[in-house]
Amino acid sequence: MAAGVIRLSRLALNGPCILAHSIPIGRGFWNDAARFNLLGRPSATGSENRQSYRRASFGREFCDRTARHQTMFDKDTSMTTTKTDAAPEGGLDIDSLCAAAAARAGHDDFGTNWREGLEQLAVSANALNLDAASYQGMVAQISAFLDARLLAHKGFAENPGYSTVTIRQPIIIAGLVRSGTTILHKLLSIDPQFQVPEHWLTMAPMPRPPRDTWAENPIYRKLAGILDAQMEISPELIEHHNQAADEADETLLLQSQTFCSNIFPSAFGVPDYDRWFRSVDERPYFRYVADVLRLIGMNEPDRRWLTKNPTDLFSLDSVLDVFPDALIVQTHRDPVQSIPSVAGTIRSVRRIFLPGEPDKAAIGTREAEFWAEALRRAQETRQRREIHAIDIEFGDFMRDQIGVVRRIYDHFGLTLSPQTEEAMQDWLAAHPRQSKSLQRVAPEEYGLTAEGLAETFADYRRARCYAG
Repeated sequence: MAAGVIRLSRLALNGPCILAHSIPIGRGFWNDAARFNLLGRPSATGSENRQSYRRASFGREFCDRTARHQTMFDKDTSMTTTKTDAAPEGGLDIDSLCAAAAARAGHDDFGTNWREGLEQLAVSANALNLDAASYQGMVAQISAFLDARLLAHKGFAENPGYSTVTIRQPIIIAGLVRSGTTILHKLLSIDPQFQVPEHWLTMAPMPRPPRDTWAENPIYRKLAGILDAQMEISPELIEHHNQAADEADETLLLQSQTFCSNIFPSAFGVPDYDRWFRSVDERPYFRYVADVLRLIGMNEPDRRWLTKNPTDLFSLDSVLDVFPDALIVQTHRDPVQSIPSVAGTIRSVRRIFLPGEPDKAAIGTREAEFWAEALRRAQETRQRREIHAIDIEFGDFMRDQIGVVRRIYDHFGLTLSPQTEEAMQDWLAAHPRQSKSLQRVAPEEYGLTAEGLAETFADYRRARCYAG
């Protein structure tokens, strides 16, 4: 297997989740990592000691060091990218990226329904005349998802029984970004009756290994270290969207392996790709998501899935075509308050791998338009289809998290055991909301106004009684 040089500085980030990596790694990376104690992570409970671990062993010094690597891939692979002031002539070369990924994986079975999105992304990105840093960030992100896709298809081939697994009544959390979806997902994930897509398994799809083996799993340890390093580059993401390798994460990461995903316009600002993404039939891509969930959970086929992806609002019709008996938890928050906060999250996303300060006004305009369309589409779907859904107000959830959890369980006829409720209470006590996360972002910081947002979201705000 070919060795790979990993790149961490300004790496690709998936809005709002982050990760860029090349799963097969070589001796050079481990030698570098050993100097900075990358392998010294003491346990698989990344969220418990993230601060001390990140500060002590995997901080900006390592990120800066990796920024000086001169190649993206090892000399044994077919692609070498030299660090220059400009992107290579011709821009992104899909065939070279795929060949390099196949060399790392040892096979070239990418499956179907992915090439069109990658081609659209490359055309849109190349039209932007990327500088070297932006180009390298996009290469890293694309390579990460190609690697994950190849690993998933390796798992499909080695575990054909995955295809017989039935996903029954999954709970899907969808709502505006910054409306409580992340904390609700993590809180519900405490219940052992649910299984979730853990962050590391979304980027390294395989049948879920026993949890007590994760701490010694080299792929897990690598991804945990990268995640901590990325939080070091953009520490405000700890407030916006705190992550740990062993905790629940979004199915958006799985969808991104199809190259039909909101990650790319959010993270890179690629308008031509954005137009394609908003118009395409997404059902084939959600079928891939379902297949990967089957693979990850195949050893526990009877455990109910609990997933979360805010942009499922935009694609709710397609989601329900693939998961027709899904139980939908839609979270709500006044867009006049949430959209500036969303824009702040996307700014943090772009700072991971794009040089300079992002265009805040462009971010604000795009996010307001996208989420207005997502809410409109979700409402149309809910009016047209008979679905199992519950609506949760952000304010209600912030005032009484356990009370809202009880409402969700009662609504869907689920059992909340006293032991699980106590564990949820303990988790909340150990994870108080930080004061910064409660501060409102002024819309003017992102080229918006409260009046303009109120007009853009007028129908939704009236329906939710936010207006007047």
